[in-house]
Amino acid sequence: MAETLTQRGILAFWSPLALTWAIMGVEIPVVSVAVAALPDATANLAALGAAIALAWFSETPTVNLTPATLRLASDNASYLIVRRYAVALCLLALGLNTVLAATPLMQTILQDVVGVPEDLSVLAAKAYLWLLPWPAAIGMRRFYQAVMIRQGATRRVAYGTGIRLAVLSGAAALFAMTGWLTGAESGALALSLGVIFEAAAARVMASGSINALRTSVSKDPPLTFGTFWQLYWPLTIMMMLNLAVSALVTMGLAKAKDAAVALAAFPVAHGVNFIARALATSFQEPVIAFLGRDENHRPALAKFAVRLGAALTGAMAFLAFTPVGPWTFTHLMNLPAALTEPAMDSFAALTLYPAVTLWFMWIRARLTHARRTQPIAAATVFETLALMLILWVLITPLGIPGATAAGAAMVLSRIAANLWLQRLMR
Repeated sequence: MAETLTQRGILAFWSPLALTWAIMGVEIPVVSVAVAALPDATANLAALGAAIALAWFSETPTVNLTPATLRLASDNASYLIVRRYAVALCLLALGLNTVLAATPLMQTILQDVVGVPEDLSVLAAKAYLWLLPWPAAIGMRRFYQAVMIRQGATRRVAYGTGIRLAVLSGAAALFAMTGWLTGAESGALALSLGVIFEAAAARVMASGSINALRTSVSKDPPLTFGTFWQLYWPLTIMMMLNLAVSALVTMGLAKAKDAAVALAAFPVAHGVNFIARALATSFQEPVIAFLGRDENHRPALAKFAVRLGAALTGAMAFLAFTPVGPWTFTHLMNLPAALTEPAMDSFAALTLYPAVTLWFMWIRARLTHARRTQPIAAATVFETLALMLILWVLITPLGIPGATAAGAAMVLSRIAANLWLQRLMR
């Protein structure tokens, strides 16, 4: 008898994953508070920010192990193969990270590409040494999280992320009190310890799910490297382009008439919008997992997605178009009065961004389930080009304030990419 999927069942499955993403959203602010308590806070916060940006890029080879493992690890043989590839990707990322940190390439990227001043780049390079394990730990925790998600143990995923937050918070507080390391190094080490402990906890908590998976019987054909790579490489290209978007938007804002205001206001609006986007992003895994069980679950998942998208849009609109928004930016975010209005205008332009991100995740998850990830990479290329074009049109010929233009361009370019992808799903 086919399993009946209810809205309550989807909520129970998805909510721990949503909480996981929300928890990850607060780790940088937590570490930043500790770094700010140490000497030379401004320089160390800037250096830590540069090191974290490089760390996020370094995890590109491993960050998509969650959807790949969810889709491809369906029995003992495929689990062992995916695990082998996961370990290989983690070792590759670790090796590339070591080369980056141990050679002049680090200073070349920081100073010549990113434009970090020499004194800050030295601080960032020292901090980055503590982030060497980052991409490997991220990869293995994503692999074991996928195994737990496939078996329905999503609460354990949230428990692991809770451990991550507790460890990094404790470590950051300890380093702030003792002053053993510079602020940037303290923050980097705290972040590394958090994700290492999370990866170890994921392996321990995944034991039961691994045993269940290895006794499963799959209808999928035998997994080969070609099959794995065909699914995986487009997701990696997509992630690289997504990471490049921030730099492209910054370049566009730098050409706005109000460049200084735009560069200060847009990151704040984008950051507040992040929590809602994180909730949208976390819906990808439930879709892949439930469609893997029964493709007849699609109507129930679509219904939940519509409700979630409406809720996210309503929450964003409430902040954007009521007095709660300005109060939040002024009092909670401590934004200067001169930046509150442009930040609010940008946030209003981003109102639909969580919903259109959810739409993208819905399409992406279905394509991943169908093992057709190449269109995802193509759509991301299209979205990136559209973003650059729309941002230029809004800022240069139309003269729209930079922060508002950036928010509108991100929404419009994602809608365009979604419409293009949606046609492929028919």
